Amino acid sequence: MTRMFAALEAIKQKQDKQEQMLSQVLQLLAEASLGGLRTAADEEEAGLPNLPSSSFEELVRLNEIVQDPAAKKKLVRSLSLVGGKNLQAVIRNVCRKIIDNELAKKMNLTGSKGKQGLSVHSSLLAVMTSKIFVYFCT
Repeated sequence: MTRMFAALEAIKQKQDKQEQMLSQVLQLLAEASLGGLRTAADEEEAGLPNLPSSSFEELVRLNEIVQDPAAKKKLVRSLSLVGGKNLQAVIRNVCRKIIDNELAKKMNLTGSKGKQGLSVHSSLLAVMTSKIFVYFCT
């Protein structure tokens, strides 16, 4: 019985990895269909910093940038390609697109337990939550 659970867990991990790879492939295809593949320099030129953010300063800058409606629209378009099999996966994937792993370890939603709060970045949080809401309500 234990071996069966271990095998199922291995299958689940492989499936999660394949889902992540498929999401990346779909994103590349969508970007290609929107006028070619975009590089980090293209993102900077478009007004968005290179994502995911790797420092609090980059996150503050991104929050300021998305207050501009045109930049907000570009970020929403970028996030529209992020998906997942359930709500938890979508939230995780959206967060991974915005915040890198090391920065995420220093943050939580409310800023409790000595961590930086994501909720202080209200414009960015609004973009993230609207993407998640649209994903599950359409």
